Amino acid sequence: MSDEIARTIESYIQQEQRLLNQLIQIRSEQDDFRTELGKEVVSLGAREILGRKGGKLVRKIMEKTERERIRNQEVQIDSQHRGYVQRIRGLLGTVSEWRKNLKEPNSDMLISRLERAQTGVRVATRIRATIKFLTSQKSKRFVYNKDIPIIEEKGVVLAPGSPFTGIIELAKVLGSVSEYVKICDPWVDIETLEALLSVPKGIPIYLLTDESGKSRRFQNACSAFQVERSLFEVRLVPGLHDRFILTKNRGWLLGSSIKDFGKKFSAFTPLLNKDAMETESIYDDLWRKAQPL
Repeated sequence: MSDEIARTIESYIQQEQRLLNQLIQIRSEQDDFRTELGKEVVSLGAREILGRKGGKLVRKIMEKTERERIRNQEVQIDSQHRGYVQRIRGLLGTVSEWRKNLKEPNSDMLISRLERAQTGVRVATRIRATIKFLTSQKSKRFVYNKDIPIIEEKGVVLAPGSPFTGIIELAKVLGSVSEYVKICDPWVDIETLEALLSVPKGIPIYLLTDESGKSRRFQNACSAFQVERSLFEVRLVPGLHDRFILTKNRGWLLGSSIKDFGKKFSAFTPLLNKDAMETESIYDDLWRKAQPL
């Protein structure tokens, strides 16, 4: 399957290279036209009929006509390039770069790299950047998104009096987040921050909480936490109830606060992709309105 994708990528490289060769040929023809010999031939021939000023006029007209011809050809090549990019984008939207334990498509990452190659002003610059991007990808291992095995995440239910098991289960969840983690928990204390140490270093942590976050004890603990985890921010908003852990395209609904998970009858449930995205949208709206700690 990866070989089939690589062959498709190679075909796009060849198509883009043909466009680039056409541009190079056009520029070469333009250089030939601008040679002194060509200019003198036009100028001398026109002088015999129109005089010296007429020779200059004819030369300007010829140069303008040539520039328009080249511009029209470049517009056509640019249009073809955009068409190829659209097809490449369509291909990348159906595949992912293979990684160990790949759980979800990473097509967005590939498309983002392609888009960065289209930022040049000149069409030749964009074509070269596209060829460079495709060349860097053709030797990689790809898989069609439809063939990525779906790993069903399971929830956890804990009987009362299971605080240590609760710590372990939360550590698994927090340790699996990617790119960022957004937490909604109305009841927080130092134990909440202790659990957040399971988040991989370098991952931004956003904690949305309620009145409990105003305690001097918790605020001092947050200051100490930020010494080790600088990408940590807390905001306060009234009226919170449910608890959530959210990360890119994933999320969990918690039945109890992080600090109490497992102490009482506790459970957390994975959110479906659509539900996770909708929950994150609501979270982001609350975050914008919330007060920084």
